[in-house]
Amino acid sequence: MVKAGILDRCDRLELIEGKIIVMAPIGEHHPAGVAWLNMLLASALFGRAMVRVGGSIFLNDWSAHQPDIAVVRLHPITELVLVDPPEIYFLIEVADSSLRYDSGPKLARYAATGIPEVWIANLRVREVTVYADPSGPEYATTITYRAGDSISPRAFPDVALAVDEFMPPATEGRDAETSV
Repeated sequence: MVKAGILDRCDRLELIEGKIIVMAPIGEHHPAGVAWLNMLLASALFGRAMVRVGGSIFLNDWSAHQPDIAVVRLHPITELVLVDPPEIYFLIEVADSSLRYDSGPKLARYAATGIPEVWIANLRVREVTVYADPSGPEYATTITYRAGDSISPRAFPDVALAVDEFMPPATEGRDAETSV
């Protein structure tokens, strides 16, 4: 649709069950959180996994989500690989204005397709909730990390990220809940 001029390449859109969904605008701290996560993960996982920022993942023929970060299996550049659930180690959603959507319907779709681990970095309260062990449309394991804590992805237990290293300072006066 972009090639045909129907949609602008800059539009924040996702294909969800065959419907085009307009995503919430990016908040002021979102780019910093994504950039720091990308830098930390890319250096820690160099040669072991690919850290993709903002690219599409294909959950099925009717859904193409765009998580903020997808850590996926490493393939040679000569291999064009569609990123679908078997290729994914874990996903990260950096949530500001999109918190309700990311931790609700989007998380349920990730679980239903077997994404093994999802992190939701809540910029409003400076905490990261890790979801693991998908079972139907839910995750059986949920752990929340706050400033001062470190997180290790299950696929790479030797990699530890301090929450303080990638979580921008909270802005006073913002609510912890938002809508999409």
